[in-house]
Amino acid sequence: MTMMMMMTEELVTIPAADYHAAAGYGSTQVKAAAKSIGHLLSLRSLDSAAVIIGSAVHDLVLLGPEAFQAQWKVLPPMIKTRNCAAYKNIMEGKDKRQALLAEESVRVAAMAVSVLSHEVAGKIILAARERGRTEVSTWWTEQDVLCKARADVLEEDMVWDLKTTSEDAMADRFSRAIAHFDYHIQAAHYLPGFQPHLSPWQYGGAPWGWIVVESLPPHNTSVFQLDSESLAIGQQERRTALERIRKYQADPAKSTYGYRPHIEMVGLPQWRKR
Repeated sequence: MTMMMMMTEELVTIPAADYHAAAGYGSTQVKAAAKSIGHLLSLRSLDSAAVIIGSAVHDLVLLGPEAFQAQWKVLPPMIKTRNCAAYKNIMEGKDKRQALLAEESVRVAAMAVSVLSHEVAGKIILAARERGRTEVSTWWTEQDVLCKARADVLEEDMVWDLKTTSEDAMADRFSRAIAHFDYHIQAAHYLPGFQPHLSPWQYGGAPWGWIVVESLPPHNTSVFQLDSESLAIGQQERRTALERIRKYQADPAKSTYGYRPHIEMVGLPQWRKR
């Protein structure tokens, strides 16, 4: 993919690996820069079991069984871990598909069934799959920074993100996850890129939502919409992050890599002072 294509602001359907390898700052990089440039430069790719399962669920739910089977293989039941010679021998073979342990494949299938059988989530995803509006990417320039985003689901007027969670998929738990993982910044980053491809938003709240499925039994699914106030906070934090990235790109030597370069007042959290 050429840089010219990436800057057209068109929707592009490419493999996830190609998207992640392409130039541009995605939400992961922007969330890191919201903390500091040091966090941005310290980012490392993760390859934990949770990440692998999450990727497999995304492919099965958003792309369908045929595409999933083209990208994933299930290992024999006797292989219980990735830290063994049998696993390494299989992965060094001709079949270069990503691999799930047998136990993981059962969980992935159960999670996919939960999502697609959910009365709301299933309709949203299956309709988007038919229209080719799942796992779509776009690039654009903002604040002199080349940005990119990869949406799980594009409805006519809303962006949906599929999340897996080891917690209960309940509103109070996921609210804490939004704060902990900066999901509101992710929403603020994606929406400018996909806004040209969405109908005008005419309802309350933000045109962004999450479909959340539990990675452990009973694998329940919930659907949440982001509120307007949280999106506004994410937008402000994202603007700060993009400005840090812009200054770093312009002159790395003059960038502040850590936190604020002055003494800060600190004390007990507000809840403890009451």
